[in-house]
Amino acid sequence: MKSISYNSYLDKVYGAWAGKCAGGIIGAAQENNKNVLHYTFENVFPDKIPPNDDFDLQILFLQDVLEKKGFNFDHNDLGESFEKYKVCWANEYRYAIKNMNAGIMPPESGLFRNEFFKNSQGCPIRSELWGVLSVGNPELAVSFVEMDGCIDHDVESIECEKFYAVLESLAFFENDLCTLIERSKPFVKKDTDAYRCIEFVTEQALTVENWAEAREALVREFGSADASYSVVNLGLTLLALFFGKGSFNDTMMLAVNGGYDTDCTAATAGSVIGIMLGKSGMDKAWLDKIGETFIVGTVRIVRERNTLTELTDDTFTLAYSLMRDGLTDVKFTDVPEDFVCNVPEYRAEPIVKILYADEPSVSEKNDCRFAVEITNRWGEKISGALGFCTDAPISVTLESLNVEIEAGESVTVFGVAKLCGEDKYIPTANVGVLTADFGYCQRKVKLGFYSESKYRVYGPYFDNYDTKKYDYNIYGEKRQGERMEDIFPMFNGYVNIDREYIENEGEPTEDIPHKIIYSADDRIPVESAVRYKGPCCVYVERRIFCEDERLIHMFIGYTSPYKIYLNGQLVSEHKGENVCWMPFNGFAELSLKKGENRLVFKLTRLNGQFEFSTMITRKQSRDNIALPDYKKER
Repeated sequence: MKSISYNSYLDKVYGAWAGKCAGGIIGAAQENNKNVLHYTFENVFPDKIPPNDDFDLQILFLQDVLEKKGFNFDHNDLGESFEKYKVCWANEYRYAIKNMNAGIMPPESGLFRNEFFKNSQGCPIRSELWGVLSVGNPELAVSFVEMDGCIDHDVESIECEKFYAVLESLAFFENDLCTLIERSKPFVKKDTDAYRCIEFVTEQALTVENWAEAREALVREFGSADASYSVVNLGLTLLALFFGKGSFNDTMMLAVNGGYDTDCTAATAGSVIGIMLGKSGMDKAWLDKIGETFIVGTVRIVRERNTLTELTDDTFTLAYSLMRDGLTDVKFTDVPEDFVCNVPEYRAEPIVKILYADEPSVSEKNDCRFAVEITNRWGEKISGALGFCTDAPISVTLESLNVEIEAGESVTVFGVAKLCGEDKYIPTANVGVLTADFGYCQRKVKLGFYSESKYRVYGPYFDNYDTKKYDYNIYGEKRQGERMEDIFPMFNGYVNIDREYIENEGEPTEDIPHKIIYSADDRIPVESAVRYKGPCCVYVERRIFCEDERLIHMFIGYTSPYKIYLNGQLVSEHKGENVCWMPFNGFAELSLKKGENRLVFKLTRLNGQFEFSTMITRKQSRDNIALPDYKKER
């Protein structure tokens, strides 16, 4: 059994939180700059300390979940807190919140529609809470991460968070970085880029003397156009720890000057070196700059105990309850006699997961198959009854309404959701509540399904010559033997975003030939309706019904020129060069009227495939967060 003294634990936890805050402070202004930077201690601090989502989410989980429920929580509890209080709707956070608004809870909320951001930095930066609570117990740290990371991410990011949490857990008892890494690696899946990156960086650090040379090799091997990609940031964090050689100052400056997601890399490196050194071993100049009071600004809570000393004490209280309840075999020694642990005792409530067989969506044509997986954490066999209720136009059938689960075992109950009802306007999100009643406890989990959007696809339309270059048909009607002026159009096709291929293109009439396609994804699957090969244009219509007037935010992903019309009016366009697709290439704030609204997307394909997506959410408000999406579609 491992043991750690009360004072030693507090010293190292303070170092972890102080290092975390330090990295967020110095890295915020440089965030997403992918260049090598040249900051020093003298010029890296901002005039005003900004709030930091890396730190805030952990304060949220600590206050809203752990201090209220103790360790009787699972991924649903973390997800509900995230959904309710998160006010920074960036990237993967926005997708996770929208999915949970639709009843798609962890472990699926981080996957659907989140292809671009699913391996970003949002969950690796939440490792410290689990690492410092699981002091010396890496298996426990991993179990917490597996409930957290799936809120908004997939494998690579979750493996990065596991690695950090394990590293931080073990750093309470080990100061040699190479030893820490070797002991942490087995908790990371070997078939991931995260694991390969750890090995690559370790090799670089042991064989290359120059940090800049090692960084260049890392970026060549694991870099990305996306500055928030978790794997390259994992590598930059490790390089800072290796080449910092135990110096808090040098580690922090290398983490920031490595570029990419600098507030994340510096904050994680700061927490690791902070644990290894403890507050007692940190530079006084840094502690003075960090200060004692922290601010919370990206989650909608107030933390009254808002000093690092108070946070350190509160962290100990939670960690002590793990020992008290037999969830860890690490012992705290020299605990003050007047210490009181008021954390709720562990009751081993069952874990309920909803797993979708495919996309979590229903339509007139397609049902949704899903599974309810229930794990018994109780020390004896339990029996329970399942139920489902909803006001949405769906019906849910479960293969069994009664379950019996042996201690430590899991059971899976399969179900099917069908769209029903006669209302022609189907809600975008169909949300219900699954209840699992076991007598001694009752678990309620949101269970939801998107409705597949219906699109009319008009086209394709295309030109046999370049209408932007020529104002006449260069083919014409040539006489026998007369040669073409330009032979290249024989082998190429053309399309012109400014050419109106149909009359009144913002409101095409239904008598124009068209195809019907459905999709629950943000990406519009235009290729499924277009067999023509080469550059072309299509008009895609989607109708949205609103119960009231409202402002919405539309995020647009594209690779080629497009135009968007709302109720016949041009509201957004891009006519420039091609770009790489990502969900937030463009943005428009739109005003929807009460009743039916017609969105028409004029899309072009210049080469490759149509790549176009729209993500629609209510206008973000810090005072009105995580509201259900009441849009209805035809």
